[in-house]
Amino acid sequence: MRPLPGDAGVALAGSAIIGAGGVLAVALTPVDYAPQGAMFLPAAVLATSLLAIPLMRALVEGLHGLLHAENLLLVAIIYWILLDLLQGAYPLDELGRDDVIAALETIAVFALFIPLGRLIPAIGAPRPIARAARADLPVQNAFIAVCLCFALCISSYGIPARFDPARMIDGLFQPRFAAPWSRGDLGGWDAFIDHLAYFGYVLPAATVLVATRAKARWADPRVWISVMLTAIVCAFIAQSGGRRIIGMMLGSGLLLWMILKERFSFVRTAVVAGGAVGVLSLLQFILLIRNVGLEGFLSGDVGLDDFEFAGQFHVDDNFLRLAQIIHYFPDVVEYVGWKQIYYVLVRPIPRALWPDKPIDAGFSLPGLVGKSDVSLSSSIIGELYASYGIAAVVLGALLLGWAAASWTALLRERSENARVLYCLGLMVFFVGMRSMQEIILMTYAVLAWTVVSLVTSKKSSARSGAMAPSERDDSEQKCEPSSS
Repeated sequence: MRPLPGDAGVALAGSAIIGAGGVLAVALTPVDYAPQGAMFLPAAVLATSLLAIPLMRALVEGLHGLLHAENLLLVAIIYWILLDLLQGAYPLDELGRDDVIAALETIAVFALFIPLGRLIPAIGAPRPIARAARADLPVQNAFIAVCLCFALCISSYGIPARFDPARMIDGLFQPRFAAPWSRGDLGGWDAFIDHLAYFGYVLPAATVLVATRAKARWADPRVWISVMLTAIVCAFIAQSGGRRIIGMMLGSGLLLWMILKERFSFVRTAVVAGGAVGVLSLLQFILLIRNVGLEGFLSGDVGLDDFEFAGQFHVDDNFLRLAQIIHYFPDVVEYVGWKQIYYVLVRPIPRALWPDKPIDAGFSLPGLVGKSDVSLSSSIIGELYASYGIAAVVLGALLLGWAAASWTALLRERSENARVLYCLGLMVFFVGMRSMQEIILMTYAVLAWTVVSLVTSKKSSARSGAMAPSERDDSEQKCEPSSS
């Protein structure tokens, strides 16, 4: 699957703009860079250049051009890394000016090679996913899929609590590490139970599918049952403090609701924008209560006045950590080579089957910066830089751009289930910018829905000849192809 001529032009022009934005951002870095807010202008210039490709695709292909996976990768860089600087989230007095400039340069290099990865011939989605994308799920089967995913997901919380409703409800009000289903970093056989939670990640998107396929839309009881099951799962996941997971879940549902319509409208766009702000606000609330629990918040142990990050959308201090990695590697610490990538690739293997599985990526960022009992993220760019420096950053960007182009091929499928899988994959790319591990872990949700949709669609095929007329009407609803 070779890129279209227009793709090459947009990719090359966009990369040139990003490169120019990086140069200008470096030139605008002030001498007094450390105070909060001092780096706003350089960050704004670089962030604006990252939006060039999404805007060009919108001009060339219409609003559906905004849905390319490559676009979300570029937006993810702004969210996960540059938002710190845009908000003046923290001072940069831990860094030297050379470290700040090197971090801006590395971000720009990574970003400009992402669209160039689109020039590599794409292979499309893996065969099982492509097969699932063509599956047709009537409303009843989509509802069954929602119920199945809910049952599997809630089991990951119910089994440790022995399915005691009182213990499960009480656990929802506890801090994130105090619930019955909490465990340490190094799991054993209980890791198999944890994997059941991935089935719950698909519920918002699956609920939108049920609502789309139902003739009565949101008035159908199956839709509201799906909404209720989704809300229950979100409550359990939010208790664990997994902000990125909640963001991935609700984000995929919002994206699916937006793209299932052939044409965008102002109202639909406004609803999605408002929903995105609502999701970000929810993530802030989870950050506020996750260490004291909902019970502590309701009892007044912590309030909005005590919130350290009031007035901003706090993500992570990824820009700071990226600059620190660039400072330490390779002058103080040798590049870790393939250890980082190896550590990520073997992550799915349960430690119960491999007790000597690596426990880290070959280095400890908290140890390097003199912290203990904390986990620090540096974004996928920092992890790549720690592996082999700028060469790994370039190669990683090309691979991500190529993978994004391959995933975008799913937009050519006509079925609504292809849209479900596509939106789940989009959020994998978005959340994956935080860490390589997130790409592996979030991909489980795509695989979970692939399995469930294939199983439920087979049931549909087996009963297709005996459908009642009303059921047949539901199953024959088709999704019009988008102008991708």
